[in-house]
Amino acid sequence: MLKRQDIICVARPNWDGNYAKSTVELMKALARHNRVLYVDYQATFKDLLGAILKKNYALIKRLVGIKNRLREVKLTEDTSVYRA
Repeated sequence: MLKRQDIICVARPNWDGNYAKSTVELMKALARHNRVLYVDYQATFKDLLGAILKKNYALIKRLVGIKNRLREVKLTEDTSVYRA
């Protein structure tokens, strides 16, 4: 198992979701002993239009860069994954 490494995961599945994803679970396991940056699904113009139509202002701010795109996900007290 890797330890004390910097891992960047450019992933197709979004971190958030209603079902378990093997990529997310693998990154959670690796984050126990490493620093992990999980790059979420890259949003498209269609995603931005959908957020505008649904009035999802938090997503709009993140997509256009008004809100910080780098977010920390706390898994345990001493384990985190950073999402971009």
